[in-house]
Amino acid sequence: MPAVIVSTGSLYYWFDPYEQTLDERIHTALDAGADGVEISNGPSILTWRPRRDTVRRLRDKLVTVHAEILWSITLDEWTKAVSRLPWHIANTVFHPDELTPRELPALAGLPFPASIENMDPTRDDWRTVGEMQRVIYPGVGFTLDTAHAEDNRLPVEHFSPLFVPQETHLSISNDHYYDADGIQASHALSHFRPDDFPHVPSACPIVTLEGVVPAGDVDALEAEIDFVKENLR
Repeated sequence: MPAVIVSTGSLYYWFDPYEQTLDERIHTALDAGADGVEISNGPSILTWRPRRDTVRRLRDKLVTVHAEILWSITLDEWTKAVSRLPWHIANTVFHPDELTPRELPALAGLPFPASIENMDPTRDDWRTVGEMQRVIYPGVGFTLDTAHAEDNRLPVEHFSPLFVPQETHLSISNDHYYDADGIQASHALSHFRPDDFPHVPSACPIVTLEGVVPAGDVDALEAEIDFVKENLR
């Protein structure tokens, strides 16, 4: 069964300010039963110094990093920052529109595994298999974002030509979630739509939960992790 990890971005509304509370979000995800975390912290990862208890816990957990270069960090700067983290990095996820043509093939030479994520309809490229094949070079994996695929009206099976054992990762997040105030967020918890749980390719070793969790709702976070694990059995 794939490992189930939680993106720290899923807890965006839990702690304030977001950039300075990464340790708290990591511990919250692990306490809820996740097998690990995907660190999603944008440029602030350059200056982050994890607490000792965070270092201790993550050395025994599965950790991935969502690059989010956001045009303000070079690939070299980002790589040096991530390389300083004192635990194993199982995968790093990149958006193709944040990398130059020179940087795309360079991902295969990073000191940790790297993968490219498919994009949503707000981009005019990097959405379909054909478009992704132009930016995924040998030695670079593929991360399938289910919400982006759904927004483009593409089933998981459409991306099967890109699935490579141990190099394919899945980010589970659905289209629409309405919070208590009726405000729509772009990614929903998957257990709110159990009939739409995506097919998980056998090549996939890691499933990342990216659904936005209502602030402070530990029960919702635990239920989401339990729901996904049950559907992966």
